[in-house]
Amino acid sequence: MKTTLFTGLTVSLLIAASAVAAQSPAGGAPAGGPPAEGGKMPTGAEFIAQMDTNKDGVADKKEAAANERFAADFDKADANHDGKVTADEMTKFFAAMAASAGH
Repeated sequence: MKTTLFTGLTVSLLIAASAVAAQSPAGGAPAGGPPAEGGKMPTGAEFIAQMDTNKDGVADKKEAAANERFAADFDKADANHDGKVTADEMTKFFAAMAASAGH
C-alpha cells in the first residue's frame, strides 16, 4: 500500500513538473530579467518600469542594486554608458542575451 501511494505521488509530481517545464520560457530568465506573472519574461519596457522606483523612465545603478543579476550586468545593458538603462537598451540587452544563449 505504501509503495503504491509513493509511486502514485511520484508520478503525479513528474507530470506536474513536466507541465510547468513545458510552459516555462526556454533557457530561463535573461540576465537581470525576473519572470513576470505567469512565468512570462517581461519586455525591456516592463522590466525598466519594475526597476524604476523614482519613475524617471530609466533605471540607474542605485535602482539596479535592488536586483543582483541586473546590478551585475548593468554596465553591459547601459549601451551608451551614461549611467542609465532605458527600455530600449534593456530590450536590446535581453535580445543579445537570448541570441548568445542560442534562443
